[in-house]
Amino acid sequence: MAVPQYLLYDRQVGDGQVLGFNPAGQVVVNKINSGWRKTWDIIVSGNFRGTGRSDIVLYDHTAQPDLVAFNNDGSVALDHTNSGWRTTWNVLLAGNFRGRQNQDDLFLFDPSQGEAQIVSFGANGVVDFQSPVLAFGNWTTIIAGRFLGNNAHQVVAYDPINGHGKLVSFNNDGTVHQQHVYTGWRKTWTQLVAGSFIVPTRDDLVLYERSTGDSDYVSFNASGTSLTDHGNHGWRKTWDVLLAGDFLGSGHDTLLLYSRTDGEADVVNFNGTGAVSFDATLKGWRHSWDILVISKEKIGGQQELLLYDRQAGEADLVLLAKDGHSVARDTTQTGWRKVWHTIVAL
Repeated sequence: MAVPQYLLYDRQVGDGQVLGFNPAGQVVVNKINSGWRKTWDIIVSGNFRGTGRSDIVLYDHTAQPDLVAFNNDGSVALDHTNSGWRTTWNVLLAGNFRGRQNQDDLFLFDPSQGEAQIVSFGANGVVDFQSPVLAFGNWTTIIAGRFLGNNAHQVVAYDPINGHGKLVSFNNDGTVHQQHVYTGWRKTWTQLVAGSFIVPTRDDLVLYERSTGDSDYVSFNASGTSLTDHGNHGWRKTWDVLLAGDFLGSGHDTLLLYSRTDGEADVVNFNGTGAVSFDATLKGWRHSWDILVISKEKIGGQQELLLYDRQAGEADLVLLAKDGHSVARDTTQTGWRKVWHTIVAL
């Protein structure tokens, strides 16, 4: 059984450490890869080479990106630099945007030009496909998901200035297949998160407004028009992080909300209309988690959480009870560096 692994990047010294944990939360993989650049700005993981394992793309606004793959022991198996990239990409998202089977592409967005591009990689880490540059517009937030339920990924973009949303799907040549613009969205949404909350093969959208404690549950039909838009009110105004994952082993995603102010988390499920059907509070969490990461590998059908406290130099590996009311396993990892800049799940 594959174990959850994570890549931790130390920007100060240029280290990339791979850690893997067994079902009890004990370290079984621990490999420090040294000599990395100290200037990586964005790191995103995905099945970019179609091997079934996660690789990472590291992007540097001042230089050129690398694609790095790892062996089972966390050592570097492949490190290839791709040249000729613009230095103004600010959003990098992994997803199966071209509808290929079992291989991720990379979506890149340049807000300075309002342009996007889709890039794919071969087995050797070399870029083997680039779409034409796409006129995309000026958007503040862009997230990826399987919003149309067709196993390919699309992107949803949000413009708070005009209160617009946009859903864009792509052809297999990376050009735009369809785009739907939605007007009348609030201009004050704080966070957007996608998850397969109802149907495992389709992602829906939760939008949260911190100042009012309101949220909307939005879903789309196969043609991209709105299927569901349900408001849920009375949420806390202190949620800092919203994450979607199969935390309960139910086969669909659950929403987890974390409040640093309260030191608490909520586990939320939705019904078919987008209304909240389950809401359990988990108390006694630290007020100081800086980074929360969802594992890609599952343990007993569940995804775990890695929570990192930079000030303490500690992390917790958390597996929730399947009823959502408590924590089944919480293993504290001590003696961590206090300078990890980025942590991603492999």
